[in-house]
Amino acid sequence: MSPLSSPNSGAIPATEPLLAEGCSPEALFDEWLSIKKDGNNGLRPNTVSQYALEGRRLRWFAALTGKPFQHWEREDAKRYLATLRSPPPGALKANAGRNTDDWRPLRGPLSASSLRQSRLIAGGFFNWLVDVGVLLRNPFASMDNPVSVSGPEVPSRALSSLQLDAVFEAISRRPAEAFWDRIRAARDRMVITLAFRTGLRASELVRLVWTDFEQRQGPQGAYWTILIPTPNKATMAPVRCDAAMEEIARFRRTIGLSPEPRSTDNTAVIPAIPGGKRLAGKHHDSLSVQRLLRRPVTTRQGLYVIVRRAFSDAKLLLLSRGHVEQATGLNGASTHWLRYSAAVHLLKEGQPAATVQRFMRLKGMNAVIRQVDMKGDDEPPELDGDLALRK
Repeated sequence: MSPLSSPNSGAIPATEPLLAEGCSPEALFDEWLSIKKDGNNGLRPNTVSQYALEGRRLRWFAALTGKPFQHWEREDAKRYLATLRSPPPGALKANAGRNTDDWRPLRGPLSASSLRQSRLIAGGFFNWLVDVGVLLRNPFASMDNPVSVSGPEVPSRALSSLQLDAVFEAISRRPAEAFWDRIRAARDRMVITLAFRTGLRASELVRLVWTDFEQRQGPQGAYWTILIPTPNKATMAPVRCDAAMEEIARFRRTIGLSPEPRSTDNTAVIPAIPGGKRLAGKHHDSLSVQRLLRRPVTTRQGLYVIVRRAFSDAKLLLLSRGHVEQATGLNGASTHWLRYSAAVHLLKEGQPAATVQRFMRLKGMNAVIRQVDMKGDDEPPELDGDLALRK
């Protein structure tokens, strides 16, 4: 049986690699990451950081086992993922800086979703090693889905209609006796709608300004888009946002703005709610409110706090009504779940996969399509707006 067809054939170095046999793990991974960063689509800074961290973990494991990447087998790949899932004490350190001598690869065991991400990055790196002739076979290829490697099944990241309805109802049920509580609730509802109806990434949401909104004319009339920088920052890509405009208009009216965005607007799209003495007064005219809402939420963590509160409130609401499984399904829910749910629900509504892929600006749709198959015939949520994706 040939080395290519046998999963237990031992080491699998290539006979004539394009890179030197003695090339260090550091040099190999750095070369791959450099190629990824210089590609046509580029990599976002946070993605580069994730890749770099995974590379450091891979090099740490190679040094720990004494096996360079050129000699990794499928069992090495499995042991690597198992180590990330259940690390030894020597691999853990809570707050070790990245450039310190006592750096450790993990702060704790990786979650199922983080383990999946590690496997995808490592698999991409080893695919490149095969392409350049360092290996004959990717040790991460044909491996069971990371769900089975990591133990319990990973819950769906696609929110059901019941969960989404609970999110919006929970926001509406918040105590809103104070003026700024109503502002906060209107903002949070808009954030959830904007993320779900446009599929924007968290990093894109926090960079939005009102001048990014643009009304265009199409064969069927006027429609709204949001202009988002492409990964290489060379051009701006329009993302259809008609389905979110009713909620955006509701929020803008709440703070005294016109329903439709204007280039002269000075408030933040996703404003940070001010605190302290500035909120003490009972009378709030529109101009003073707008001045207080100029400071935006600028970090993904800030956006995450907004979304997590909404999910937590929805979980409590679902539990109070006996929907234990649906409530438990919100454990670990994050901002990215809204983007993922956008794609899943569009597919369930019958939109072609190619159309959804363009709308979401995705390179591939396999994972999303698998999620639709897992979820079955769950009905899409009934939210305000139209999800038509016409150009």
